[in-house]
Amino acid sequence: MAISGGDNGRFRQHRHRGGIFLSVLLFFSLTSCLLLLVLEDERLTSDFTIRTTNLYQAKIMKELFLMDYYSKDSELASTGKRTYNKGTLSYEESNEKVIIIVKMKNG
Repeated sequence: MAISGGDNGRFRQHRHRGGIFLSVLLFFSLTSCLLLLVLEDERLTSDFTIRTTNLYQAKIMKELFLMDYYSKDSELASTGKRTYNKGTLSYEESNEKVIIIVKMKNG
């Protein structure tokens, strides 16, 4: 009784004779997608940081103006403009309200 070595085809080794073109193409497309995601995330983080910094600088400018505006010995006109080192602040008084517009130099 002879033992067959897998002659029925289930254990035969198949050598694929294809190239690695598809594997390399998949690898490069995957790495390029990951690179684009990382670069986009960095750009969004940078933009968010700049906008947040500008927001807080504008709030500081507003608070500095309101401190002068509500001081007892200050006599300000009903409209005017203040220039700070980070931007300009325009104000207008109407109907017991003060409308403040802040424009930043860098954006």
